[in-house]
Amino acid sequence: MISRTGDRGLEQAAAGAARKLTEVTELGKSLFSPSRGVKAPMHGDLSDIRNAIRTETKSHLHYHDVTRISTERTIRPIAIIYYAEAAVIAA
Repeated sequence: MISRTGDRGLEQAAAGAARKLTEVTELGKSLFSPSRGVKAPMHGDLSDIRNAIRTETKSHLHYHDVTRISTERTIRPIAIIYYAEAAVIAA
């Protein structure tokens, strides 16, 4: 499930963990994760938000809302919630 979060840093960590688990399994079966999930952001990286959560610091966001209006916000993120088709930042 971690590989489907749309978070590039978590996707890389999940791929590495799956590779290691496959290497040590006695049955030699490969692990599989469906490709369906959250799309990675076009710009930016959710690892920056995860780092702000860990360090309890603010993060500045610049994004386009659903009506394509450019918006900027400074937030103090407290969690990222991963759903099957979306990632939500609680701040």
